[in-house]
Amino acid sequence: MEQQYRMEFAAGLHAQEVQRISAGDAIRAVLICPDGEQDGRLTFGAPIPGRTRLMKELFLVSRETEVGQAGAFGFEFTPGPYGPSSVEVQHELDRLTTIGDVLQDPLERGDGTLVRISERGYEWARSIWSALPPETARGFYSIKSRFNQVPYAALMFYVYSAYAEFTANSRIREEVLGPHA
Repeated sequence: MEQQYRMEFAAGLHAQEVQRISAGDAIRAVLICPDGEQDGRLTFGAPIPGRTRLMKELFLVSRETEVGQAGAFGFEFTPGPYGPSSVEVQHELDRLTTIGDVLQDPLERGDGTLVRISERGYEWARSIWSALPPETARGFYSIKSRFNQVPYAALMFYVYSAYAEFTANSRIREEVLGPHA
């Protein structure tokens, strides 16, 4: 984890210590994060079907959780060709794949890859997850458990509808929102 800094919540009620999360740590955290329960137990390390979905889940953690809104991410999202995107996340995902901490396997159906933490990267990801403050871990869990299993089109529609300002450069805006978008 990177340095800590003090940040005022938007309401200005009180200051809180917020750990800055690098792109690499955020990728590891979202990949090790459970996406739900099975037989009453959390399912850690659930893969994410696709690089675009991983990007959108991290974007939603940054926008729809208290810790994300408090400025915990040490990287920015901008309007990209497929909606909200982060150059830092893209570069770090490529780097983690190259060094073997993350695997990207072809999806069984359709185009794209199944992004998952490798055996090599599992312990590091687990140590990052364990070091997250509870509210940060809850933020990752709330997004991944809500969006990791929804159909891709539904996720994209939600992101494009809720965050239109991040779709200005999108090549697929009409495809996602319809011809009258």
